Amino acid sequence: MSGYSATSADAAVLHRRERHRLLRMRHERRRADYLAGRRAAKAAVTQLCGMADPTTIWVEPGALHQPVLGGPGTDGVAVSLAHSQHLGAAVAFDVAHPVGIDLERVDPARAGILQSTLTPGEREITAGLPLAALTAATAVWTAKEALAKFLRVGLSIDLSLLEVASWRIEGEWWRLEYRHVVSLKALVLVVDDWVLALCLPARSTVSTPELSHSLAAALLDDISRALPPGAAVRVPAVDRPTERKWP
Repeated sequence: MSGYSATSADAAVLHRRERHRLLRMRHERRRADYLAGRRAAKAAVTQLCGMADPTTIWVEPGALHQPVLGGPGTDGVAVSLAHSQHLGAAVAFDVAHPVGIDLERVDPARAGILQSTLTPGEREITAGLPLAALTAATAVWTAKEALAKFLRVGLSIDLSLLEVASWRIEGEWWRLEYRHVVSLKALVLVVDDWVLALCLPARSTVSTPELSHSLAAALLDDISRALPPGAAVRVPAVDRPTERKWP
């Protein structure tokens, strides 16, 4: 997880290739998102690979804008990253076991757009959950984005192929399963007004039971640092939804 502020030294972790790309960005919001995502990616990769210097590796966009990892010591390793409103999240993994990640803010301004992307089946599933409609729609969207990143196609794919077919509890996560890609699942976590989703093989298990708590704590910390002075992080009490499936 990673946050960004205009006064931070986040650019210090960039490889020279990434610094050149940053210099070509004119808009502050794009620069902030870029830095937050790259900082999170560097933290994930260096921890997985046991590296001390994040500036020796780089992450560049591929032909489909997927992140492509390069640099010494990164053979057989890949990374998935996300950024939203100056917060970044990333996961590094062995290419033999890919993972996709997405991070989204529960944003009332996007309510109409997110609701319009729901399929009839997804509407039926989310309507039966003890959640705010916008939170549920955002969770479905993050699961779809995480799947698209897992497949390394981004949103160039027909969204109907990313349809969510069921929603249930798996430990401390919400587990969302896909209609057309039954070999994969999404594990979803909600913290404050943010939704984090991991897409991974359906049979994979999270070996560290505390992972969801660790991610929640990291996200809370990044949210707190990104907020204006004196602002507080709100941690809502969310009812845990029961299993919901659409035939």
